[in-house]
Amino acid sequence: MKIALFPSLFVLLQAALLQGCFSPSESTQFQSYLDRVSRVLEIPSVDIGDGSEIVLPSKRELTIEPETITLGLLESYELRKCGLFNLIAERNSILGKVQDPFRELDFQVALLNGLNRCKTSHEISEMLSKKLTEIESIKYQQLPIYVSNTIFSSDAFRSQLGTQTWISPNITSLDSELTASLATLQSVLSGQMESITPYQEVIEKKVVLGPLLFSMRSASESLATVTAALKFADGKVVCEKGRDKTQFNYLKNIFQSQYVEKIQPYLANLDGLYLQVAPYTQLFHLANDKYTYPLANVHGEFRASIKEHVEYWQALFKRCGHSPSR
Repeated sequence: MKIALFPSLFVLLQAALLQGCFSPSESTQFQSYLDRVSRVLEIPSVDIGDGSEIVLPSKRELTIEPETITLGLLESYELRKCGLFNLIAERNSILGKVQDPFRELDFQVALLNGLNRCKTSHEISEMLSKKLTEIESIKYQQLPIYVSNTIFSSDAFRSQLGTQTWISPNITSLDSELTASLATLQSVLSGQMESITPYQEVIEKKVVLGPLLFSMRSASESLATVTAALKFADGKVVCEKGRDKTQFNYLKNIFQSQYVEKIQPYLANLDGLYLQVAPYTQLFHLANDKYTYPLANVHGEFRASIKEHVEYWQALFKRCGHSPSR
């Protein structure tokens, strides 16, 4: 895959293979890159580290309580005529009141389907039909709350979103079921009432989104550290005609062996994975004004750090009369 933000001069970078060459700890490649650059430039290296864990705010902080809607006893009894009474009674039972966010969202989906059916039933009064129409409208408005609670308050999604793990370079595409789960949440918001509970297990076990966020953020920070080192010692790199270019040649080889052949393919893969998630990122900032899962923001920073890094090398190669294609 190619990253479009790379300048045309870097055809070699864009054509790099996506197969990862990273060790079990992907941060070691960035550390090796920085250490080698620092040795050639004769400046101190620093410990890049393994990145900081993604920690979500507590469930209590992120759970939103929607407005409660009630029906009178006689109205509730009348719902027997259109098959909605049992659904509501089950939800109001002791077990129904403690169901997890996935089943709560599924209940809201089933309720909306029932309200849509009941409000046009000839078995109920015109007054109740009008009230059901009003309730249906409110319930549609509340859907973003229930989706947000499913994402930020369920154990399955919190396992998916919070982690301190580099994503494996072998993962080059999102799991189809994980994609389907995000698509289902999006379809619920658009009025297509589907169940999310069948995807609960895959969301909990096939963890990709948290490692993707962690990897993009950690890669951005690590690459920015290398860029800062290069810029700090840029004046040391001699390129004038007739001068010894040994130092520049060492740097050129490090760029090729460390960045082009090892790091850039991994960065390209991260970018490709994010683009597969991008159509669903609105799900992470629907109704909660206290917290936004920063996947989109981190991706912007990720691309900016790559751009800055590549532009440094582009400027250095231009100053030294070298093209990566040679």
